[in-house]
This record gives sequence, C-alpha cells and structure tokens, in this order.
Amino acid sequence: MRLIRPEIASKRAVFPGAEQLAQMQQLHELTRAERRLFNHMRIEIGLR
Repeated sequence: MRLIRPEIASKRAVFPGAEQLAQMQQLHELTRAERRLFNHMRIEIGLR
C-alpha cells in the first residue's frame, strides 16, 4: 500500500474496508451440474 497513491488507496471501491470485506462473497467455479442448470435457465428466458 505504501507504493499506491493516497487518492487511489483511499477509494473504498478499489480497497474495501473490513466491514465491506466481511459482507462479500468470493466467486467459485461452477460444477458441471450448475453450468447445465444455468444454461437451461438462460435458454428459458431467452438469453442465448
């Protein structure tokens, strides 16, 4: 952080605080079954 300009380091959209980090979820790779379900839902609503 010492090498990052203060105006960038202070932006919470770039470097969220502990409160925001606690509320976030990390994306994970979908399983084959989850991908099939996701694709089926996209087809059903017409998002090819």
